Amino acid sequence: MNSPCASKEYRRDRIDMSDETSVHKIAGYTEAVRRLGPFFWTDFPTVKRLHVDRATSGVGEYVVRLTIESDDASASRRVTLPAEGVTERRISEWGGIETRLIGLDCVDISARQWEGKCWQVWDYEHDMIHFYCRDLRIDDVEQ
Repeated sequence: MNSPCASKEYRRDRIDMSDETSVHKIAGYTEAVRRLGPFFWTDFPTVKRLHVDRATSGVGEYVVRLTIESDDASASRRVTLPAEGVTERRISEWGGIETRLIGLDCVDISARQWEGKCWQVWDYEHDMIHFYCRDLRIDDVEQ
């Protein structure tokens, strides 16, 4: 029996999803694709590290570094998403042996013209993480 993941319709839906989330607008995306090939946030469900610090500038702002990893044992891939100017952060149901973000999404909200907020980062499946930030990039790409 064929997996629904192998169907042409599924791949088309994933491409449409990427267009909606503006992943290509994130700084470092082009370099990440060059090193890893095309990807979607759903390809990296395992959280390897979450680090939150108070920002040195901006009252009430934080810096968040989220490192996520693929599940594919034959080609383990990992990316780190540093976010700066983070506000309205909410992290819930975190920890245990392994934390998984099944529905991670990074959405360009710059058109909303919210002062100093250009990105919304959130888990649309289980609402385990949610924040707004000024800057978001892809760093530390590993394969």
